[in-house]
Amino acid sequence: TNPRTCLEYGWALILSEQMDAAENCLMRAEQAAREQEISPLLGEIAMAQAYIARVRGDSARVIELSKQALALLPQDDLSSRGIVAVNLGMTRWFRGNLAEAEQALLEARRAGRGTGNEYVRWTASAFLNKIQAARGSLRRAAESCRRFVQQASHLPVVPVAHYDLGRLLYEWNDLEAAAGHVQRG
Repeated sequence: TNPRTCLEYGWALILSEQMDAAENCLMRAEQAAREQEISPLLGEIAMAQAYIARVRGDSARVIELSKQALALLPQDDLSSRGIVAVNLGMTRWFRGNLAEAEQALLEARRAGRGTGNEYVRWTASAFLNKIQAARGSLRRAAESCRRFVQQASHLPVVPVAHYDLGRLLYEWNDLEAAAGHVQRG
């Protein structure tokens, strides 16, 4: 009956990779939030549902739920909006929409910096590096990856930067350094 508690428990289930149970919990949270007419909470629920959709590879649903979340979340809730933006940016990257991905990821990185959410900030940075490389700015992307692995080595997203740097070094035939980064990643 308490939608906030259902949402928080839903996130615990999501982060412990229990997506089916999380979806059921979020459904109950959504129903209770609608009955109680709590719009901002509905935005947070849509954000969690979008996260599940991304994990499951349902990019159309990620985009739909992310737009819904952004419409319902308060403009000053930078923390939630940053999570939505990074999720949306990653999805757009995987769909090959570089310009839209870049826009969402830049917004996410700003929100991550502004709220101190290191996960959002560095995940957005990792995918912005991928966009640089995809656009041919290989040296810039490599330098960004190097900074990333030095500054964010404590975060779970750092393997992405190691892998991407390894791939670039491989292309430049620096096989020993490439292998080192891939192994660390």
